[in-house]
Amino acid sequence: MSARKLRVILNGGRASPARIADALARVRRHGHIVDVSVTSRATGAEALARDALDEKADIIVAAGGDGTLNEVVNGLFAASGEPDVAMAVLPLGSANDFARSGAIPSGDPGAALMLAAEAEPTPIDVGRVNGRYFLNTLVAGLGAEASFRASEAMKRRFRGAAYTLAGIATAARRATYPVRLRTRDGAAEHPLAMLAIANGKWAGGTRIAPRASLDDGLLDLLLVPEISLLKLPALLSDFRALDRSRGDPKFVRYEQHEWLEIEALGRLPTSPDGERICGTDLRISVLPRRLPFILAGSAATRR
Repeated sequence: MSARKLRVILNGGRASPARIADALARVRRHGHIVDVSVTSRATGAEALARDALDEKADIIVAAGGDGTLNEVVNGLFAASGEPDVAMAVLPLGSANDFARSGAIPSGDPGAALMLAAEAEPTPIDVGRVNGRYFLNTLVAGLGAEASFRASEAMKRRFRGAAYTLAGIATAARRATYPVRLRTRDGAAEHPLAMLAIANGKWAGGTRIAPRASLDDGLLDLLLVPEISLLKLPALLSDFRALDRSRGDPKFVRYEQHEWLEIEALGRLPTSPDGERICGTDLRISVLPRRLPFILAGSAATRR
């Protein structure tokens, strides 16, 4: 195959170029051109993504966690509503939820970067909420609270389990988040502990949406009623039960939609892919197969 030009946008708070030096050398040995831009307090991943578009890179690689991926995606869509450059991810975060959904190697930077250099992109869906974009999952209520409570120190020590630990601490408060939900099927009010709108299968290190697909043109909606701390194991079993081979869930309500609107009837912490957003009225929709993305199943790489 012909050589590709890759622009790696590296989360400087997560890693240094030295951490991925072997991966960079491996890809360059195969004849590909790889440039690295490192985020800083002055320049974030969104701005670096816009710069990469101007430089005509073949592949833009988000190197970091789901938050870094979210910033790069928003940078691309801020520059162009129809990005024609392909994206890839080099997972260096705590949970790496989107990478798991795409079966992208999380423990081998060289393998992940070779995948970006040599596999063919697949068009995937992109979620949009009030003008911002997300690739993996938007969570609100308890799930967002847990995301915000998981400190950087916790994530470094416990990795994906940090979100579970933060979720347990949050569930102990038994908060309820009343919302008015409107879909094509009508409108209704719900007192919820959590809701999730999934494009990918994983969130916070947990496989919450096993039926979700990155390219089906639909978002998977999960509504979780108020639960006690003692019911958390049953809730996790419910997420597993959403796999059609394991029966029906007992607590979680599951639907699929092309769009939905949420009106918060009180405080509602909301987080698409780890980002904090504010507002009481949320309009969420899916952009079908809008972004070329390199996933592990799209082609075999040369090792």
